[in-house]
Amino acid sequence: MGILVRADSGFCREQLMAWCEAAGVDYVLGLAKNGRLKAKIKKEMHQAVRQYRETKRAARIFKEFYYKTRKNWSGGDAWWLRPSIWKKERTRDS
Repeated sequence: MGILVRADSGFCREQLMAWCEAAGVDYVLGLAKNGRLKAKIKKEMHQAVRQYRETKRAARIFKEFYYKTRKNWSGGDAWWLRPSIWKKERTRDS
């Protein structure tokens, strides 16, 4: 049985990911929203809104892509390229 670290974006730090990888621990960490991430899922965001408006039921759309930071949290050049899964959820009108 393995270990899985799961945390929100407040814990998405270079040191935690490096430790998990070195220790062979799987992890799922949230990423803080930013303009680049939103641009990558723009189509899915609209799809979730459209699906919710048509059905009046919660709409959850997923997209998988690779994401690389522009700079690491220590201030150097971009340091990782990781597979990322983004979920857009629409549960009400706004």
